[in-house]
Amino acid sequence: AARAGLPSPRAAGGAPPSFEWPLRARASATRPGHHATSNFVDHDPASPGALLDWNCGTRTYDLADGYDHAGTDFVLWPFPWATMFEESVAVVAAAPGTILEKDDGHDDRSCELGAAPWNAVYVLHDDGGVAWYGHLKKGSATPLAPGERVEAGEFLGLVGSSGSSTAPHLHFEVHDAEGAIVDPFEGPCNAVASRWLRQPPYFDSALNRLATHAAPPEFEACGEPEAVHARDRFRPGEVAVFAVYLRDELAGQTLEVAVRRPDGELLGDGRHVASAAHYAWSYWYWSFELPADAPPGEWSFEARFGEQIERVAFTVPEPDAGAAAAASLLALAAAAQAGSKKGFHGRARAASTSSSDGVRSRPAASAARVAARLLR
Repeated sequence: AARAGLPSPRAAGGAPPSFEWPLRARASATRPGHHATSNFVDHDPASPGALLDWNCGTRTYDLADGYDHAGTDFVLWPFPWATMFEESVAVVAAAPGTILEKDDGHDDRSCELGAAPWNAVYVLHDDGGVAWYGHLKKGSATPLAPGERVEAGEFLGLVGSSGSSTAPHLHFEVHDAEGAIVDPFEGPCNAVASRWLRQPPYFDSALNRLATHAAPPEFEACGEPEAVHARDRFRPGEVAVFAVYLRDELAGQTLEVAVRRPDGELLGDGRHVASAAHYAWSYWYWSFELPADAPPGEWSFEARFGEQIERVAFTVPEPDAGAAAAASLLALAAAAQAGSKKGFHGRARAASTSSSDGVRSRPAASAARVAARLLR
C-alpha cells in the first residue's frame, strides 16, 4: 500500500516541468567543471548491443538481460572518488515537486554492476511525472520526508556510487505520469521538445580542471580516493607536473598550456592536438623542471582549450641563504651548458576513455517498487 500522506501521482496534472541542471558545486569547490556525461538513454529496444541515443549516436549501453539504459549518467570528473569523499558536488532538484520516496543507508563504494541496493531520492512533479536521482552517497539523502515540498535547485543528496554502479556518478531518470521513460534531451532520434531549460550540446567540450602536482596522479584504486599528489609550492630545481582535465575532447581540438614567471615572462609552453574521435573524459600532463634560479613569488600555469582560458597559481618560496648560494652555482652551471630548454618536456597522455567503456549504472530494485506505485 502507498505510504499514508503521500500525494497521488495519477491525480496530478499540468504541463511537464523544464529541468535545471541536477548537479551543483558546493562553496568548497572552485574548479571550472565537475562532471562528464557517460551515458544517455538507450532508445533502441533490442539488446544486447543495439544502441541509439537522442542524437542517433551510441553513447549509451544495454545488457544481455534486456535492460536498456533508461537515464542519463553524470560522472564526477576529475578524481571521481576523491571528489565524492570531499563532498564537493551536490545533487539538486532539477524541477520543483514533492518527495515521493527515498532510500539511504546503503554502501556507496560499489565498483561493479549487480543487485546491490542504491541510495536514491524520487521527486514527484506537478504533472504526475517522477524524477529519480540515484547512486547517492551513503547518509546524504535530503532530510525532507516523503510528502514534503522541494523546490528547483534544492539539495537532494551527494553524488556517490551506491547500488549497481562502477564509479561515483548521478543516474538521472525521468518518467511521465504513466510510467514511461522520458529522455529530456531533444535531438534527431528523440523528436520531442527539450525538457532542459538550457540543453547542453551533445559533445559538451570543456576544461574541467587545471592543476599542479608533485607527481602524476594515480587512478588505479576503485572505491578509494585517487592519489592526486596535488601541490602548489615548488622550490627552484624541483620537477612540477602540470595537468589539464577535459571532458568531451574531440579529434582536432587544440589544448595550449604555458607556465609564466611572477613578472609574466613565459618560462615554457606546450601544445596538444587530439587525435581520437572522442574522449568522454581525459587528462594530459607535462613534467617540467623549474630553473635553479627560479625567482620567488607567485607563478602561473595557464591553459587554453577552444575559447576557454583558465589559470591557476603556484608559489616558489623565498630561499634561505644556503639554498640561494646553491641555486646560484646551479644557475651558472646550467648557463655554461647552454641553459635550460624553454618549453615543456616529458609530455604524456595519462588516461582517457570513451563513453562506450565508461561509467555504468542500473537502478536498484527499490526503484521498481516506486515505479509500481506510480501505476496504481
